[in-house]
Amino acid sequence: MTNTTTKNIANGHLSQTNGGSNALPPQNPNAKCIVLVPTQDMIEGGCEEGLHELEKMGYTVLRRWGCSDISMARSQMAADALGKGFEELMWIDSDILFDPNDVNVLRSHNLPIIGGYTQKKGTAALPASFARDKRKLHSVSKVGLCGWNLWRLDFF
Repeated sequence: MTNTTTKNIANGHLSQTNGGSNALPPQNPNAKCIVLVPTQDMIEGGCEEGLHELEKMGYTVLRRWGCSDISMARSQMAADALGKGFEELMWIDSDILFDPNDVNVLRSHNLPIIGGYTQKKGTAALPASFARDKRKLHSVSKVGLCGWNLWRLDFF
């Protein structure tokens, strides 16, 4: 029996296998995306559960406490994350309940900036109207910084 070695370079990382027995683990595709959660003083329980699931999926989650000036905190968090080499910033407000798999759905669209609808506080209304197909993308001309969105490096 011959022992074959295969080397592949993908995304700047070398993977090597010897007949499948000594395979190096591939790079986690979620490693280039950081989840940023600025908050004044707390993260809702359901949100924290989702954040823990994202960590299990290989995402880096940064929770920043004491953010009384949320705009300044977001700016600093973005600068820090980009300075550390992250290519995608996933912003999640600390009071949002979400399905962690939806982060992958947003990322799969490969757009410079994309967000999801979130319910307005204190009401059952959404901040926009949309077609019955909730998985369909909708282009918008103006949007405020919502609590559930993804920015890619090419957005900056």
